[in-house]
Amino acid sequence: MRDAATHGLAFLTRFQNALNSLTRKPWLVEVESDFLFGGTPLRQFWIAAVPFDDAIEAVLSKCPHGWGARLVSSEILTADQIAALKLRTGDVMELGF
Repeated sequence: MRDAATHGLAFLTRFQNALNSLTRKPWLVEVESDFLFGGTPLRQFWIAAVPFDDAIEAVLSKCPHGWGARLVSSEILTADQIAALKLRTGDVMELGF
């Protein structure tokens, strides 16, 4: 039986590995304009290869002031589609679809 310190260290290691995988994952962000086209706001999709906590801010820094953003499931893109983007850590780009 492992002692409490060893068990705690194992948990922290697994937790840190899970957290690191979140920071390496590219995040899909939906951006919406603050003005309307035919009664509907303009919508764009962006991908950000930044930590989770920085994704929305990183995308909004590239958009006109006043636009809003939200994280959406990156499950929309396949692993092959994400790989084709050749993202590097810190990259933020608009997707054209």
